[in-house]
Order: sequence, then C-alpha cells, then structure tokens
Amino acid sequence: MAATSTDTIRHRLETERARVLAARDQVLTDLVGEQDAAEGSELSSVDQHSADSATDVADREGFLSVAEMLEGELAEIDAAFERLEAGTYGLCEVDGKPIEEERLEALPATRRCTAHQQLADLE
Repeated sequence: MAATSTDTIRHRLETERARVLAARDQVLTDLVGEQDAAEGSELSSVDQHSADSATDVADREGFLSVAEMLEGELAEIDAAFERLEAGTYGLCEVDGKPIEEERLEALPATRRCTAHQQLADLE
C-alpha cells in the first residue's frame, strides 16, 4: 500500500461513497419526479403525442442508466474497502505493484495502475 495512512484512505473512500450516494439519490428523486409528471399529464383530457411518450421513456431510461452506473461505482467503493481490510488496497490487480498516489487520490476505488487501466480500456 502507498505511504498514505489507512485513516486517510478510509476518509477518501467514505467521502467518495457519500458523493456517489448523494448523486444516486438525486437521480432517483428526479426519476420519481419525472414519473409523477408523466402520470399527471396522462390524466389530462388531451391525448399525449407519441413523440412526448417516447421522450418520457427515453428520459426514464436515461435516469435508470445513470442510477445503474452509480450503483456500480458504489460496488467498486465497497470492494476498495474490502481491499483496504485485506491489505491489498493501492496495489494493481494485474501485477500487484503500487498504484500511483495521484491516481488513488483522484480515483480512490481504482483497482489498476494507469498503464493497466489504459490496456483494459482498449479491450
């Protein structure tokens, strides 16, 4: 693990988890608001145009996609907490070498060093 203390790492992960949870909660709130608005408009006496319906569906799918992405980020953060407890936090999962400190600061839940992440992104 890098020279950073476990308490500092734990704080980074907790801060990142709180940020992602707040973002996810906002997306879910927006989704509920969007659904409520759609249901309210369906009760009007004027038929809804099919393009409006398609837009509503696309909006809901967009919200759900973002919520799913944020759930994935939460899972990565939880996995980082597990690596911290196991003593493997900060080590690249590919070669076991230390991940750059700057990378860990920017992406506290990262599993790979920059070089191995770039290779994974190409796959």
